[in-house]
Amino acid sequence: MECENLGRNSSVARRLHMLQCRECRAARSADTILRSGIERLKSEPAPADGMASAVALFVAAPTARPARSRWRTSVLKLGYLPAGTLTAAVAIGGAGWLTYIDADPNIPVPVAAMPRPNAYDMLAKAADAMPLPEKSGAIQTASAGSHSD
Repeated sequence: MECENLGRNSSVARRLHMLQCRECRAARSADTILRSGIERLKSEPAPADGMASAVALFVAAPTARPARSRWRTSVLKLGYLPAGTLTAAVAIGGAGWLTYIDADPNIPVPVAAMPRPNAYDMLAKAADAMPLPEKSGAIQTASAGSHSD
């Protein structure tokens, strides 16, 4: 191990060092196992029959847990997680933006009021003002002109 940190009294300084030092983070689980073994040895009195019972005690001690899969830590080291997180954030943002621009604005459009008098009213007035013989001639001319052979 290249790290020469022997620990400090301040827990803040120790935590900051753990954030910066990759080797100390990697050795953390081994340190916990060693610390629990030392505490166990300190709490028990020395065996009366000497070394034979001490060896038997350590052989009967529970074995350490198997190491965790290194796949998860290698993914974190290679930077796939931040790239995937960025990709997911861009995809969610893009979907949200497309939903936003396609949303119906729900703007109330007023109904257009027809002006009075309008062209239809004027035409109806002109038709009523025409004398009856002229009306029938105009109707016949209009109907005859609409049919072409």
